[in-house]
Amino acid sequence: MSQTVAQGTIYLGVAQFLFIISGYSIHIGLGRILGPSLYGVYTVIVVLITVTVNNFLAYGIPQATSKYISEDASRAESVKRVAFEVQFLLSLIAFLTYFSLADFTASLLNDPELSKYIRISSVMIIPFAMLAVIASGYFNGLREYSKQSLAWIASYISKTILIFGFVLAGYSVLGAVLGFALAPFIGLIIALYFAGLPKKVEQFSRKKILLFALPVTLQIVLSQYITNIDILTLKALTKSPEEVGYYSAASMISKVPVSLLAALNMALFPVISATTYQNDVLKTRRYVSESLRYLLLLLIPATMMLSLTSDSVVTLLYSNNYLPAGRPLSVLIVGVFFFTLFAYFLNIIIAAGKPKVSMILSGMTLLLAFMLNLTLIPLFDMMGAAFATTISCLVGASVSALYTYRLFGILMYRLTVLRIIISTIAVLPILTLKVTGLLLLIQYAVSFLIYLLLLKLVGELKEGMFILR
Repeated sequence: MSQTVAQGTIYLGVAQFLFIISGYSIHIGLGRILGPSLYGVYTVIVVLITVTVNNFLAYGIPQATSKYISEDASRAESVKRVAFEVQFLLSLIAFLTYFSLADFTASLLNDPELSKYIRISSVMIIPFAMLAVIASGYFNGLREYSKQSLAWIASYISKTILIFGFVLAGYSVLGAVLGFALAPFIGLIIALYFAGLPKKVEQFSRKKILLFALPVTLQIVLSQYITNIDILTLKALTKSPEEVGYYSAASMISKVPVSLLAALNMALFPVISATTYQNDVLKTRRYVSESLRYLLLLLIPATMMLSLTSDSVVTLLYSNNYLPAGRPLSVLIVGVFFFTLFAYFLNIIIAAGKPKVSMILSGMTLLLAFMLNLTLIPLFDMMGAAFATTISCLVGASVSALYTYRLFGILMYRLTVLRIIISTIAVLPILTLKVTGLLLLIQYAVSFLIYLLLLKLVGELKEGMFILR
């Protein structure tokens, strides 16, 4: 049974919440257990396979599947069969390529020891790819968000259990990488239980799926490198493994907003695809303006809170050993704020049938990020990486926002932005109070409640607000 965008955001929001909880439990736990050097190794391996391979397979074919099913549910089985076949072939090629290039990749990152971890992590490529095409493609296109969420939740929970099980059994970073690699098998079993194997029906056009998927895939890979090229470049240029660990901690904390955005993006994509396909301009504009409004209501205060309390949040989560991560985090969280907006606009542009535009915007922004990292890291070390990400994401968000405005003639009301900024500034004095430990969480809660109260007083929060359906 198809579900509304509001219901989908809730279901997928629960999945994303568990993704965040499991992901940060893993990173914080491993950071404390393994120490900065080995934790840095684990993070580099995860970033490498996620950005280079998994993102290549997680969005292109799945989003094409979702798009064509959402436009006409009667062809769901036909689209699923073709997508399943194409995705399996692509994932097999990706596995063989990634596995065979392990030594070469490790040498590029100036650490030959990474090759064995790269090969172990490659085990996850095929099951992850098939899980993505069923859960994020087939179920998402049918707007069966509950099944989509359940499959991913099974993978997230399994990952946590497997990683800590292997690490606590004494296998250190090797066990962490192995646990990470095995988790998608569980989610795939759940997804296949609900969806079943593809049936023998008249096949949908492979060419149509591939022509849509190719620019989407390239766009996703390019855009994800924007906020991960800093870690990889730092690993290649620095002589201090501890510094990679510190920056990894800052990077993981900064990416909370991106994780929260994913639920909204996944629920919004099939709806924007359908309304633009139906040429319903007014409804599309409402979805764009209202979803952006809710996004900024959460993102702006969250970014300011984390930036102003970066030292305290790092030591709370990772211990005092990671205090040097506080300074890059204070800058990087602002960069990820701009990247979150960038990703939001790219998702809408793709849903509107302009995947090539998103690909070009991502490529230009990545090129800028790479050049800035090469320039600034030798000069400023970790801070150079943080500034490189922030500047490039600001440029990408600005250009993509202008293009979205050109497409739909609207982003959101200026008065809304003004109210959000004023309410955020009003609570900043509370955040200047230096607190540590659990008192920091109380400080966040009080600040956010006052922020919501101020929004209510200025008329931004009121009953009967437009609800995405």
